[in-house]
Amino acid sequence: MIVDCDPDPGYVHRDEEKMCEYRNFIQNIPDLERPVIHDSANITYSYSLAVEELAKIQVPRRGQFLRAITSELNRLEYTHYTGLEYMVYFWGILQCLCGLWEIEN
Repeated sequence: MIVDCDPDPGYVHRDEEKMCEYRNFIQNIPDLERPVIHDSANITYSYSLAVEELAKIQVPRRGQFLRAITSELNRLEYTHYTGLEYMVYFWGILQCLCGLWEIEN
């Protein structure tokens, strides 16, 4: 039985901020990717940029290009191809239902 509660709405997104306090920056990357499975490259892109800026790490030009290409491909997959997949899926379902309706009439 819960008798008293003191909620703290400051830690949202599955307590990611609190979990990141007790780990180093490499250990945080998998935990940041898990809640956002569909767009994991872009969520770690901003995190990596922040860590690199704070630690004054210089990323090679090739690494910057690879990161940008990966993020763009992930964005295209999530925004364009996922919607197209849903549209084709539901269009196929509707065609089956319309076919069944014509058979009954």
